[in-house]
Amino acid sequence: MNNNILDKINNYTDIGESRLKFINKVYHYFASLNRSINILETGCGHYGDSEKFASMTYIFADILYNLKGGSLLTVDINENNLNKCKELTKNFSHIIDYRLGDSVDVLRNLNEDFVKSLDLIILDSYDLHLFDPYPSGIHHLQELLALYNKLNKNCLIAIDDNFLPGTWIDWRWDDGRLERFETKDKLIGKAMFCHDFLIKNDWIRDDSVLSAGHNIFLYKYKSHF
Repeated sequence: MNNNILDKINNYTDIGESRLKFINKVYHYFASLNRSINILETGCGHYGDSEKFASMTYIFADILYNLKGGSLLTVDINENNLNKCKELTKNFSHIIDYRLGDSVDVLRNLNEDFVKSLDLIILDSYDLHLFDPYPSGIHHLQELLALYNKLNKNCLIAIDDNFLPGTWIDWRWDDGRLERFETKDKLIGKAMFCHDFLIKNDWIRDDSVLSAGHNIFLYKYKSHF
């Protein structure tokens, strides 16, 4: 286990508590496997890195580089975002496959052996709009279904940007207005449809990575528990 990369990860406090817990959990799992790791991500990281923030693309490429190696496939429909991601992650470009295209189409056409080799998928593409969350929720279910029958049951599944029932969020509109959104008794987020599908198919959400407010969901097949 590389303490230097762990210290670096734990300094990324601006990514949010849930994401930080998730990355730590996955890092320790990968380290325990003591082999190369394969990751697939939809929605590439295209925001600037700093001492307190880095994108998932950058963080997981850094983890692969500092453990036993492997590969990271990141998919984005926006060419500008993908080009920004390439610039931010240029030090790890030898282990990253950057794909331009609609994520659902790309995932449907992936080689079955490659999908079976995956250790982690991170679904984080179609932006979530809290006052109209259904398009994002449906898109991420389509991504999951495009992969599901090819996945091995040891693969971890992560879906970002979720809010638990009983949560309120101050949503900032493009014109600067703030409007309060309340989830009430519903799960609202990118995983809002994936969650029910996975639970019905014997996957379990790892609630140890949850926090108040903004959450990334991590699912493991029941045999992991």
